[in-house]
Amino acid sequence: PTPLHLENYPKILKESGIAGSYIKSVHLIGGGHDIMGDELAPLDVVEAERVITETKNTVDAYAVSAYGGVRNPVHEIQLRDLILRQTDRPVVCGHQLTSQLDSIKRAATAALNARLMPLISDLVKAMQRVLADKGISAPLMIVKGDGHIMNTRVSMERPVETLLSGPAASIVGGRYLSGIDDGVIIDMGGTTTDIAVLRAGEPAVIQDGASVGGWRTCVRAADIRTAGIGGDSHVLLDELVFAKSPRFAALHKTPDPLYQREPCSVKQNQGDIKLKQLQQQFQSY
Repeated sequence: PTPLHLENYPKILKESGIAGSYIKSVHLIGGGHDIMGDELAPLDVVEAERVITETKNTVDAYAVSAYGGVRNPVHEIQLRDLILRQTDRPVVCGHQLTSQLDSIKRAATAALNARLMPLISDLVKAMQRVLADKGISAPLMIVKGDGHIMNTRVSMERPVETLLSGPAASIVGGRYLSGIDDGVIIDMGGTTTDIAVLRAGEPAVIQDGASVGGWRTCVRAADIRTAGIGGDSHVLLDELVFAKSPRFAALHKTPDPLYQREPCSVKQNQGDIKLKQLQQQFQSY
């Protein structure tokens, strides 16, 4: 669980639903700066210490995000230092992750980053132990959501940048295997298919930032469209238009579950995706 400390934010932010499954609690602490970086009020150190004492034994990490933090991060840094002095939990500030002015998006990004910090740290350390046991001295690099790479230190400080890193790695791999700099990369798995555009050797990126759980973040990530059809999908033929059944081949006992060769009627429901829909997704690029 991760608490999110929000300085000088309107109460509507606390009521907006940002505290959810991956954020244990949201605490509004007095202080903050305006959009020009001028101090509106000093940080309420007494309240900050009370909240830290109240939460330090029940959370995994802390996120600190102030309304004017990108203009003047003094209060974020002050609160971060208080947390580090009183706890052994990792802490991240909004201004460390982005310089964007969108305060709510910046807060969501910081909260998600804090939630991922202990998870990525455990993963990286486990991978390093395995490499050491195998006698491999090569540096361990982690793929970012935009297809670039970062070292382990950065990945443990900014794990939120690994959002969509799996599909992004497929795009980079597709470019390497094909040798082309401009094209469409299609990565089909068992249940879904990811489609991305490659331009000048780089994946097209989401300009507004990746979305997680309905929250828009400040994370630069590849622009990937996902269709609910994959290698294990049950494909039927209806009047020369393919339709995907929400059932999977592994659930069928017929001799040839993947393809039903005779024309048949396919009743569309919420889980079905027609070829035309895939074409529309592709054309939207």
